[in-house]
Amino acid sequence: MRHLLSIICLGLAVSSPLFATQRGATPGQEAKRDLTSLVSEVKEKEDKVDRRIFSQISSLGTEESFRALSGLINTLRTEYVLGSAYGAFLAYNGHRTLEGKSIKFLHLHAQKHRRPANKRAAVRALVRFGDKAAKELESLFRTQLKREEEVAVIAFQTLIPMLGERGGAKEAGMILAHGNLRTSGQEKTIQTALSKCTGTSCTKILCDRLTDDATPQLWKQMLLRLISERTEPAVEKALIMALKDSSAAIRTDAIRVIGRRGDKSHLSKLEQHLNAIDAGELRAAVVALCRLNRADPRWMLKLLEMAASSRPEERMGAAVGFLEIRTPEAITVLHELLSDKSWRVRFEAMQQVRTLRQSSSLPLLIERLDLETRRLQDDLSRVLRLMTGLDNGTTTARWRMWWEDQDSDYALPPYEAALAAEMAREERKEASVTQVTFYGLGILSDRLAFIVDTSGSMSAMANRRDGDTEGGGRATRLTIAKEEISRVLEGLSPGVLFNLVFFSSGVSAWQDELIPMDAAALEEALEFTNRHGAGGGTNVFGALMAAFDDPDVDTLYLLSDGDPSVGELVDTAQIHDRVLRMNETRKVRIHCISIGKSSPFMKGLAEASGGTYVEFL
Repeated sequence: MRHLLSIICLGLAVSSPLFATQRGATPGQEAKRDLTSLVSEVKEKEDKVDRRIFSQISSLGTEESFRALSGLINTLRTEYVLGSAYGAFLAYNGHRTLEGKSIKFLHLHAQKHRRPANKRAAVRALVRFGDKAAKELESLFRTQLKREEEVAVIAFQTLIPMLGERGGAKEAGMILAHGNLRTSGQEKTIQTALSKCTGTSCTKILCDRLTDDATPQLWKQMLLRLISERTEPAVEKALIMALKDSSAAIRTDAIRVIGRRGDKSHLSKLEQHLNAIDAGELRAAVVALCRLNRADPRWMLKLLEMAASSRPEERMGAAVGFLEIRTPEAITVLHELLSDKSWRVRFEAMQQVRTLRQSSSLPLLIERLDLETRRLQDDLSRVLRLMTGLDNGTTTARWRMWWEDQDSDYALPPYEAALAAEMAREERKEASVTQVTFYGLGILSDRLAFIVDTSGSMSAMANRRDGDTEGGGRATRLTIAKEEISRVLEGLSPGVLFNLVFFSSGVSAWQDELIPMDAAALEEALEFTNRHGAGGGTNVFGALMAAFDDPDVDTLYLLSDGDPSVGELVDTAQIHDRVLRMNETRKVRIHCISIGKSSPFMKGLAEASGGTYVEFL
């Protein structure tokens, strides 16, 4: 036994790094052996290899690992694997000798490799070296523009800040010609660079691009922001032409810019937009004209005419206009709009009264509480809290008792103090939620729709939320969503108006309009929920439009686990813009639940509509 233990100990000693060094082995031999096995695995598996292996190779940080990684590139074919291999060179960033060699290698492959996939993967990796590779990226842009345009465009994105610093007309033209607003994070970079391109020549280039019919809408919106405060002659001409643009979004933005600039010479042109079909355009025209024309008594007559219009959009516009004017007559009519037959007009008037902040509005708001729908009752009580700093609930009786105790010279507290009190209440409320919830979000409406993603990715496994469903453990994302839907439907009060919209590549609405909750509706809604399976793409825009088609909906709960991939619109910036423009007059609150990932798109949608964003990763 003692002899056996001696053999084992000897074997352990021989295999240890210390014993190897004592026998004369070099310190790098163990690393070399690891490198050899890694390289062999890549050569054996080629494109089927685990892509993390390339980072393991470069993390060794040796000249030998650099040569090995360089030699493996030509054994690979698929672009996503190539992306990992080329990207691994970033590990040499900061290395005294290998950083320069990596930049040179990537530049060479991006410029001269025979395969386009290699060129694209190499330039994407080179871009990650930033300013250190600026010379090589500029060279790539100039040499590849006519040979491999996609490579040139990728290289160009890193050059934009440098061109902005130069600030000339030539540089502005290059940014406009080759900048890519759809690349993540590039919009702010491009706008910052172009804002530094000043002077008559640069401004004329921006204006010419704005008035070009071929210019995409995203570019036009940025260009309007860029020229909004410039004074060169070309700006006025460009703004007038933008008022005639085929896109209502561009016309709306141009109206806002003209209103902020304060030039009264365009009054007659702005007045033409009071007949706009697009509600956002109409609203922008009212605000701009109020700013430019508030002292003209004829304008007050026009607002009174709009307040009596059969179009809710015009009455909403009038509410905005009355706030801008703020004369006693204007405030009186604004108060009258608090009782409008359209809930959207009442909501608009309510928000303008909150901004106005006059104690004379309080009794009118208080008397409206018991007459409102559930969501507007909640909105109205929040207006009262933000005006008074107090919380007397959501019914008229308690607020009326409080108001009767106030002196005739009652003064509202400062807005900052009222807001601080409201935020403190919100924190306490979040800590003690007892109402029915959907993924933790309270149901504060009686006119709502649930929009649920049933795309293929909803078949992925996820953890159930603690305490919210029975069974514990894991289930598919869609299974958990169905459990949440079933639970919240069973918790809705009788008479609450609701609908369900499920979507994947297509859109499936349970009903064409909101249906009052009762036993029969609950049974049908649960059956509709349970028959859906996961599959297909992600048509977020189509689902939102289906929900917006019902004019009675005031609150949406949107659940999705992915970015839009199919439908009329898939670009998140365009969807965000379209929904927000519609919502300028629809006033629908959109709560968003993102499953499995963070979603800046859904977060922005919720914040812009007054909703709440939550995520479950």
